[in-house]
Amino acid sequence: MQYDLLIKNGLLVDGSGQPGYYGDVAVAQGHIAAMGKVDGPATEVIDATGLVVSPGFIDVHTHYDAQLFWDPLATPSSWHGFTSVFMTNCGFGLAPCKPEDRDYITRMLGKVEGMPLGSLKAGVPWTWESYGEYLDALDHQLGVNVMALAPHSTIRYNVMGDDARKRPASQDEILAMQAVVKECVTAGAFGFSSSYGPVHFDGDGIPVPSRFAEEDETVALARTLKDFHRGTVCVIPPGIPTVGPKDMDYLARLSRESGRPVLWNLLSQTWAAPDHWKQVLDWTEDAFREGARVHPLSLCERFDLTFSLRGAVFEDFPAWKAAIRGRRPEKIANLSDPVHRAAMQRDLDDPSPKVFSKRMQDILVDSVRQDEHQSLVGKDLVTIGQEQGKTPLAAMLDLAVAENLDTQFLIKGFQNGDEEAVRNLATNPYVLTGGSDGGAHISFLCQVTYPSFLLSHWVREKKALSLEQAVNRLTFTPAQLLGIPKRGLLRQGLAADLTIFDPDTVEAKPKEFVQDFPGGASRLVARSEGYRYTVVNGQVLLRDGEPTDARPGRVLRGYEH
Repeated sequence: MQYDLLIKNGLLVDGSGQPGYYGDVAVAQGHIAAMGKVDGPATEVIDATGLVVSPGFIDVHTHYDAQLFWDPLATPSSWHGFTSVFMTNCGFGLAPCKPEDRDYITRMLGKVEGMPLGSLKAGVPWTWESYGEYLDALDHQLGVNVMALAPHSTIRYNVMGDDARKRPASQDEILAMQAVVKECVTAGAFGFSSSYGPVHFDGDGIPVPSRFAEEDETVALARTLKDFHRGTVCVIPPGIPTVGPKDMDYLARLSRESGRPVLWNLLSQTWAAPDHWKQVLDWTEDAFREGARVHPLSLCERFDLTFSLRGAVFEDFPAWKAAIRGRRPEKIANLSDPVHRAAMQRDLDDPSPKVFSKRMQDILVDSVRQDEHQSLVGKDLVTIGQEQGKTPLAAMLDLAVAENLDTQFLIKGFQNGDEEAVRNLATNPYVLTGGSDGGAHISFLCQVTYPSFLLSHWVREKKALSLEQAVNRLTFTPAQLLGIPKRGLLRQGLAADLTIFDPDTVEAKPKEFVQDFPGGASRLVARSEGYRYTVVNGQVLLRDGEPTDARPGRVLRGYEH
């Protein structure tokens, strides 16, 4: 038999969690044709001596719905071994969408997901109205495989118009939304997504439509999956970042009434409640014992956040949200105003839990525009304030205003600052490793590095996981939970999505800004080391991190088997 690709002498880590073994993998017509000791002619032969051959990694929580139109490789995800991306999370998507609603949906995505509005306007073709038409429009010249969800906020606006962000839905409107969810799932959606996230606001600064939904509405929409016997419910519960018993009851209800697994985003260690994650895992075990499949998503690395005061930050701080609004001159005026500053300080002094812990000692100056401020880079705001005889907030605002708001700040350990907590989250069987938000928040966030960190830090350095366990968490476990067909394992007959890497060198490179989006917008990315080949549907997509001419990816449909 003539193979398209023959991979020789690799350590085959098949995704199951079982011990790896040395052997070959032969690929023909996009599928794994043979494994073990394989001989025969092949169009391309890869010598994988010293390398691991695993199933392609699956990025389980992304927002590439728009970016794929101008970046079919879904970078930086594909740079870190991902061959498939799971998107349309948090209830935000580009379909279904009437022509008259496009402006609202565009501005909502721009605000809530931190996507450059100019890039969205320049890069999204808007040739569809229905969900199925959107999937068809996307399914051309892709580099990676793509799975999408039915998005609550988009569907709610499609059915209710502007009332979607004003009030609860009527029973007739809920029935109409259920019908749309069914249309999405019939067209290939892998489930349903929604959000009550407290920082999720639309382009007008109003809470996104799903935040106006009563619990019964969201459960009713999730319940539509029951008749399909497939699909996953992916949500952000109201209590984020410190979910409580009511949140867990809501999540368990979603699972029981839909009959499907529920993934919620994001379980992290926070300094506001440093041991709360332990309670959440106890509640999760209780939910499973009571018949509900509720899995938290969690990143396996410290979560740093880069930001400037040019854009939205700390959206659940009312005074901060009010001050950082309008054009740049208006923001500078607000941030210079003593009344605004006093209100912002009151937000920091408020003891109620927020997404940011309010630990100003964790905010560092990351980069500056003016040479006279270069000595401040790497220092935290408490130290700078002490040196300057100011409060940490005043030191931060004075610097930002002096630099026309171009200063970049970094919150070190914004979440997951406690390494022992992260070790537990990275190894817990109820936790799904992931939550990269790939494609979103590109001006201050890049967490698609998590597989590289899992393999370099937790496997190679700390030995908290075996190589086989780590690969399982990146491949078969998400494929099983998300219902992704014919992927996640090295098995004859399954799709040839493969990640071939050097276990001794795999790691993420430092994060950096690049200017490569439509309209010249910049974004934060991170390259990688150690990934030798990324194979999608039997074709080499990346070789030593560089793209080939192949575009073998496609939109997967949830109804495929």
